[in-house]
Amino acid sequence: MRGIPSSFLILFFSLVFLLELISYFGIRILLKHRSKKITSYLTGFYIAISILNSGLLLFAFVNPELIRQAKNYTLFYIVISAGFINLFPKLIFSLLTIVSFILRWLIGKRAQLLLLTGSLLISSGILIMIAYGIFLIGLNNLMV
Repeated sequence: MRGIPSSFLILFFSLVFLLELISYFGIRILLKHRSKKITSYLTGFYIAISILNSGLLLFAFVNPELIRQAKNYTLFYIVISAGFINLFPKLIFSLLTIVSFILRWLIGKRAQLLLLTGSLLISSGILIMIAYGIFLIGLNNLMV
């Protein structure tokens, strides 16, 4: 069977990297006035989660035959779940981070911090709802 075209992989992972980078800048702005210890722990946690998720996605995209030929789809479900849990809330947060940079330029820093805080809360709520749906509701209530 054919693999995934390399141009698609480059485009996909470039978009993922851009999404991660914009989200990282938004998190750094929110953590600017926190203690150095808390900032370093949260930044390290954020980077570790991003690297793990990107590595899992890269492994799945580079080895599509491994997923196609599996008897159970556990690896497929893990890749889809981890990618969706990580990337969808970051997409929302990244879009609102871009809007916050524009808002800072037009109105001021306080409006930017307010929008970033709100977008972090919204993204966290989305992450919790997706995780709850995948692991608690969807785990046992799958109907075909």
